[in-house]
Amino acid sequence: MHILLTNDDGPLNDKASPYIKYLVDEINSSTDWKLSIVVPNQQRSWIGKAHFAGKSLTPSYIYTNDSTATPNQQVNAFDGPFTNPQPQLKSSQEWCLVDSTPAACTDLGIYHLNSFDQPIDLVISGPNLAGFDKQDTVYDKIRTITGELFRAATSVDKINFQPLPNAVEIYGVDFLVNDDLEVKLLEVNAYPDFKQTGDDLKDLIFELFDRVVNEAVLPLVTNEEKHTTESNLDLVYLYE
Repeated sequence: MHILLTNDDGPLNDKASPYIKYLVDEINSSTDWKLSIVVPNQQRSWIGKAHFAGKSLTPSYIYTNDSTATPNQQVNAFDGPFTNPQPQLKSSQEWCLVDSTPAACTDLGIYHLNSFDQPIDLVISGPNLAGFDKQDTVYDKIRTITGELFRAATSVDKINFQPLPNAVEIYGVDFLVNDDLEVKLLEVNAYPDFKQTGDDLKDLIFELFDRVVNEAVLPLVTNEEKHTTESNLDLVYLYE
């Protein structure tokens, strides 16, 4: 049995990818499977099925030994990275790190790396570091920052920021999120340029306007409750 292991959290890392090493060690100690590992060289959550058009892929290699049998501080230790495979480390577990997405890693693993002598029988993706928890963490921080932003705008700078009653305005708020899930406010656009989102996100923009109309505009016009039963919009600040 030849197993290909990939993921979207990237190589073993105490913060970004803390669980994959335990799976690797368990497979190697409890089975007679041949294990090939091809993972992104960094965090690639939320773009797992994407491919980078026109980009050449560059692999690098790291090597690990069994480290999870007993609790210790070196679970995610490794040798490397190296630009080429290291035959002298063949007794260790080889990891191929690719500067691309999980989809590209899977393609390389199945059709190009370590598969000519023994084809891949099964692809395993994961374990994932609770992707939904990460999303919730980022969204919670974005909601908090957005609420604080408009609270400051309406209380400190009342002259230049005067929301009109019974009026709706859409702002574009851009954020930067790093590998540690730290969220930084980049800029606020009073008139977002939706053309930059392209065709791939047009459904998202349509849903945004649909929700705004049904949950904010129609209740103002008809004096009724919002016209949708489920909401994708969050109230982050109420101006009084």
